[in-house]
Amino acid sequence: MEIINYSEEHKIFRDSLRKFLDKEVVLTFEEWEEAGIVPRSVWKKMGEQGFLCTSVPEEYGGLAADFSIPSSSPKRRRKVVSQV
Repeated sequence: MEIINYSEEHKIFRDSLRKFLDKEVVLTFEEWEEAGIVPRSVWKKMGEQGFLCTSVPEEYGGLAADFSIPSSSPKRRRKVVSQV
């Protein structure tokens, strides 16, 4: 049961992030943990996909989203970490 009534925009963001994490992070997460660093290329891809700084105004390249956009996907991030 969700405490917040997420909009369709939230669900789209969450699904997109889930797909991104599955494709770009899950298989190499353990390697990054050992190295103690996430490759810059991953951060760039996350930025290009709009997963970083979601509350930044559109005129500065952000989504101008409310605070609940990044909070709509904590379960998926925990799942990624728990899979390694």
